[in-house]
Amino acid sequence: MTETVGQGATGLMSQVEYAKHRGVSKQAIGKMVAAGKIPTRPGAGGRKLIDAAEADFVLGENRMRLDIGREDPPAAAPSAPMPTTRESSSNGLTQARTETERYNARMAELKYRQMVGEVIPTDDVRRAMERCAEMLLRGIDQLPTKADDLATAFQRSGVAGVRDVLKSAARELKQSLSDNMRLTAAPDEEEEGE
Repeated sequence: MTETVGQGATGLMSQVEYAKHRGVSKQAIGKMVAAGKIPTRPGAGGRKLIDAAEADFVLGENRMRLDIGREDPPAAAPSAPMPTTRESSSNGLTQARTETERYNARMAELKYRQMVGEVIPTDDVRRAMERCAEMLLRGIDQLPTKADDLATAFQRSGVAGVRDVLKSAARELKQSLSDNMRLTAAPDEEEEGE
């Protein structure tokens, strides 16, 4: 038995529902979630839930599609009168419009947050982290070049001299990483000029 989350008051969907929303297979959504391309939120029982507007925004699409009537309407209580066809279609349309407005509001909020710098595209973050990792690895790879400095420091001052050289190397590495982090936070001039 599968539990339906729906895009009700919480605005969250299961992976199956989001796959239907996107018109793709559940496996495709599962792969994107596993790769970190679609953000998820924890749900009941360890399930990963998806905010459709946020996921569409992250994937770069502004979709205004909503599957009207994708869920079965709840069964009426035995004593309650059954709604007429006109009432039920009117309620479905009102619900669909409400969901569409929630979706549009969420998309507008995400676009605003991106404009003011609160939301950064994951590809930009990934590239920045790769650059920082490259700088860090270069710094680590250059540590053996400090061997002569360490030997000289040991001959002059013993362990205290070695410690000073290592502290200096650590400061240089931290400064290099810090400088690179600032560069990746600013727009890349080389990319803009191309």
